[in-house]
Amino acid sequence: MLARVTIVLIAAFLVLTPGVGRADLSPYNQDFEGLNQADSGALGGDGWLVFGNVFDPGWGYAYGYGVFPAPNGTPGFCSVAAGEGGPDQGAQQIVVYNDYNNTDHGIGFFIEANVFRESVVGAGDVGSTWFFQFDAKHGDLAGSSTAIAFIKTLNPAAGYATTNFLPVDMTSIPDTWNRYAISLHIDAGLVGQIVQYGFASTTTGYQPSGMLYDNVDFRALAPTVNIDPNVINLDSHAPLVTVYLEMDGFDIGSVDPTSLRLAGSIVPSSKFAVIGDHNLNDVPDLMVKFSRSDLDPLLTPGVNNLTITGALVSGETFSGSDAITVIDPPMGSPAASISPNPLNPAGVLSFRTATSGPVAVRMFDLNGRLVRTLLEKQVVPAGTHEVSFDGRDRSGASLPSGVYFYRVETPEGVAKGQFSILK
Repeated sequence: MLARVTIVLIAAFLVLTPGVGRADLSPYNQDFEGLNQADSGALGGDGWLVFGNVFDPGWGYAYGYGVFPAPNGTPGFCSVAAGEGGPDQGAQQIVVYNDYNNTDHGIGFFIEANVFRESVVGAGDVGSTWFFQFDAKHGDLAGSSTAIAFIKTLNPAAGYATTNFLPVDMTSIPDTWNRYAISLHIDAGLVGQIVQYGFASTTTGYQPSGMLYDNVDFRALAPTVNIDPNVINLDSHAPLVTVYLEMDGFDIGSVDPTSLRLAGSIVPSSKFAVIGDHNLNDVPDLMVKFSRSDLDPLLTPGVNNLTITGALVSGETFSGSDAITVIDPPMGSPAASISPNPLNPAGVLSFRTATSGPVAVRMFDLNGRLVRTLLEKQVVPAGTHEVSFDGRDRSGASLPSGVYFYRVETPEGVAKGQFSILK
C-alpha cells in the first residue's frame, strides 16, 4: 500500500512569474496513460506550464524565463515517461528534470526548473481545503541536485508576490512508489490570487535531476453528504438522523468524528460512527448519527439545506450539504414515515392519529402485491405510534433488496410512502 504524507507548511518566497488562461479553482486528475509520448505538445496541451529561475554561483537571483507550455521529449524540463510504473501507476508517468538547454549550467549557475499547473481562486472557493496529491519515486537525481513538489499562491495585486509556498522535499525519497499530499486552505484573502501546483528541480553543471510522478490529483476536500431520512415529518418521533459521508479520493478513516457538526452546532452521538459502504458504490463512507430533538427546532416546512462541517485528524477542514424535505402536517391529517430509508433490512414506521379508531399498516412490493400487514386493529388511541419492521414478508422470509411501499389507514385518511431495502 502506498504511504501517504500530508504537508501543511508556512509561507516562503520563490520567484515565479504567472502564466495565462486562468479560471476559478477546478479539480484535475491525470494518470498520463492517455497522453501520446511521441507528441511534443502532449503535456502543454494538458495544461502543464514551465518556468525557469536562474541564480549565480553565490545564489544571487540572475533572471527568470517563461511561462511556456510544458515541452515533451526534449532536454528541457519534463517528458512523458514509460516503463517506470508499478501496479498502481500503469505504463506512463511524467518525469520532471532540469532545463539542460540552458547553457548557464556550464558557468556554475543554478537552474531552477518549475513544471506546474495553475488557476485562480474564486469567491466560491473560500472555506474549502484543496489537496495536491501524487505518486512519486526517485529517478536519476544525483550530485547536488534537489527536487520539490509544491503548492504556491501569487497575488497579482501585489506584483505577483508569493503569499504561500508549501513545498515537500522530494530529493531523498525512495526509488519505490509512494503517495504524497500537500494541502492549502482557502480563506477570503486569497480570492483573486493564483494557485500553482507542481514540481521543481534545481541543479548546476548538467547534473542528473530526473524524478518520476504519476496519478496527479488536485481537488477540494469536499464530502458527498447523504442525510437519511431525506423526508422528515415533524410529527414523527424517530430519535436519530443518520448522515453518510463519502470522501472520494481521501481516506474516510482520516475524518475526526468528534469534529463533525450538523446545521452548525449539533454534535454527533459518539457511539454511532461506523465506516461502511451503505450505497454499495465501492467508496467507503462514514455513518454518523445525530439527535432529532436537537435538529427539529432548526427545521422549517419545505426544503431545508443542511450543512455538515468537520475536519481530518490532520486538521484540514471540510463541509458538505444535503437537501431534505420537512413535512409538518396540520392536525387531523394522517402522517407517516419510515426510518432509516433504505432499510438494511429492519426499521421503524412512525405515524400519528388525531382520534382513536381503526388503523391498518400494510407493506406492498413494486407490483402492488401485499407483502406484510404490520398492524390491523379496530381501536388505536390518538397519538404518535411506532411499528417495527424486520424486513420479512408475511411468511417470515427475508425480503430481497428493492423498492417497496407502505400504506397507513387511519380514521383521518390514508398516508402512503416509499422505502427501499438495501442489504
